[in-house]
Amino acid sequence: MVKSFNAQFVSVFTAKDISCIYVPENMFHGNAEDRLLDFEITAETVKTRLARLREDKSPGSDDLSPRLLKELCED
Repeated sequence: MVKSFNAQFVSVFTAKDISCIYVPENMFHGNAEDRLLDFEITAETVKTRLARLREDKSPGSDDLSPRLLKELCED
């Protein structure tokens, strides 16, 4: 039975050819010191942004309604 399962999985999952992986173009053209490397997101920042959401808008790509997000962020 194990050999049958293994044969099935081997036929479905294949090894990818990684010799032609796309290398994206560098979009940053400034000095290395000007790169944004560190940023801080605080709970207060998130709460402030969630409080500004309009409840009558449709859900985003995460399929969560703004009303639900606002209700969950209230203490």
